[in-house]
Amino acid sequence: MGSIARQLAQRGNVGQQALRLVESIPNDQNRETQYGSLAVLLAERGDMAGALRIAQMRKEPQGRFSILLEIAQRKARTKDSAEARKILKHVIQIGNALVQENAPNATILQGIATTQSEIGDTPGALLTLAELSTIANQYEGPEGKGLMLQLLGCAQARVGDVLGALRNPRGNGTGE
Repeated sequence: MGSIARQLAQRGNVGQQALRLVESIPNDQNRETQYGSLAVLLAERGDMAGALRIAQMRKEPQGRFSILLEIAQRKARTKDSAEARKILKHVIQIGNALVQENAPNATILQGIATTQSEIGDTPGALLTLAELSTIANQYEGPEGKGLMLQLLGCAQARVGDVLGALRNPRGNGTGE
């Protein structure tokens, strides 16, 4: 049913038929995935209100975060910085709640920071990366000293903070 809904949506019939088809999918996980596809498609077609409405149908905050971040990134790539900024505000709110809920969720801050950088908000990106750095250095699990620091180093390089990436013990490519 998801591919039928996607075809209807591509033909411009998202308002009713495509959404009804997605809502009729019995498996929650499959339905949630299709909400994401429809939201992204609506955003590409310029229907941001519809995209945001469908993204909010996702039950899981992580799912809403992922959809909205993808939409913001696509808007940033098409140089629609104003729209990307609006969506990124929602992304940041959800992201902050996810990080407060569970420290390993801090890995999502990389996506926020790089998107902030893409829309020209370098100071915001650096603040987001500073938050990731603080969490990574305080977190005792392998995610903190391993994965989070590696993501931090990559994100620092992407946003132009090459010195920060080189100072990062896991982001300099030496594995130290």
